Amino acid sequence: MLPAIFPMRKLTFIREPIDNNLKIILHEDREGIYLYLYDCIQDTSSVSDNFFTTLDEAEEFCTDTYKIGKDDWILLADTIDGCQDDFILPTRVKGREIGNPLWGQYEILEKGKWVDKYPDDKEINFGGMTVMERLFTSGLIQEFDKAKKADKIKAKQILAALQVDKPSIDKIV
Repeated sequence: MLPAIFPMRKLTFIREPIDNNLKIILHEDREGIYLYLYDCIQDTSSVSDNFFTTLDEAEEFCTDTYKIGKDDWILLADTIDGCQDDFILPTRVKGREIGNPLWGQYEILEKGKWVDKYPDDKEINFGGMTVMERLFTSGLIQEFDKAKKADKIKAKQILAALQVDKPSIDKIV
């Protein structure tokens, strides 16, 4: 296996939630592997995290604890400098860039501008949502748009992770 290019991030949704954990992001950097856990499906800050020294250890933990397979992971784009590694979309702590962080308040990069990100009501499943709502809620809209153009397999993987049925996936992609 080839070594990962730093930093690497990947996401999966937990099919059989344990302790209200619904989603995982693994983030690899030069120090090790951060495992972020979420109690909702939104693109938001994690509720807890763990640290592992190797990717194999982190993946083994996910397999043993949450029944996550190697093919269940969706590779994510790298974060932008100064952004939170536990968000999918480029998100930063408001005021941090000027040395006055307002912890718990976030800004998201939209169309080249930083705008306030307001907390959403927590969603715990995709039931009743359209495909677009699932993509927006999860924060995977940009990943999907890129994948639909350049990586059909990843595009299908994203839709499957968002619990879109196979006939719909085939029509969309």
